[in-house]
Amino acid sequence: MKTSFTKAVVMAALLSACAAGHAASLNVSLDTSALSGSQATLAFDFLAGDGGLTNTATIGAFNMDGVLGGVVGLAGNVAGDLSSGVTLSTPEFFNEIQQSVTLGSHLSFALNVTENTGGTIPDEFSFTVLDQSGTSSLYSTSDPQGMNALMRMDIGIPVTASSYSGNLQLNSVSSVPEPSSFALVVSCLALFVVLMPRKFYQRSIR
Repeated sequence: MKTSFTKAVVMAALLSACAAGHAASLNVSLDTSALSGSQATLAFDFLAGDGGLTNTATIGAFNMDGVLGGVVGLAGNVAGDLSSGVTLSTPEFFNEIQQSVTLGSHLSFALNVTENTGGTIPDEFSFTVLDQSGTSSLYSTSDPQGMNALMRMDIGIPVTASSYSGNLQLNSVSSVPEPSSFALVVSCLALFVVLMPRKFYQRSIR
């Protein structure tokens, strides 16, 4: 009986481990033609929820037909910039990068966010286009938090992403395991093969 209980514990741990390590991906595009030539500040925020978990939001493949300036504001755990890719990480509560731009007719980027969930308030990513001083939004949006964010992504169950402006389009990419988790998945499958037959086909010795 002790052996069976130990196997059950191991199986539960493996299920939990194999379920972790997934990432949600979005392709984000924004029509900025109405503001072409304007000096602006792009603000990317990643706020920690109450679960005390570690998540990362990675911004890559940034593209625009305007002019990308330098980083004008950093807070929390942030690495990189839009030209090379940015990673913002929880569990630090407030993580933000602000980068100056001269807007053209459009901009786009890829967003990849890990899906470690827990607690009642999820980690949250948001994107806002501010004026040159970084104080006021250049877009009036339907953001329910009243901050005029163009989009928000909540790392809850399920992960949800919302656009609050007709100028911003979100295209979801299927949730896939992170590259670093593939070895773990293979290990899980191998251990399942070893443990499952014994659990289901061997009789307990009484």
